[in-house]
Amino acid sequence: MKLLMWKPISSDRPVNTDNTGRFTARLGNLKAGERVSAIAIHPQYGTSEPAYPALIRPIRNY
Repeated sequence: MKLLMWKPISSDRPVNTDNTGRFTARLGNLKAGERVSAIAIHPQYGTSEPAYPALIRPIRNY
């Protein structure tokens, strides 16, 4: 069994959303093979469901 660890990647830098809930964030310290997901926490609206995880892949020149 593989133990999965997680940590917040943007807790010190709040991310703004538009009126439909879409957001963007620049994360420059990710490495190939890492997985990321997102959960929104809002004091008035509560906590969202987690987003599907994304796998970080290296950029290859073809």
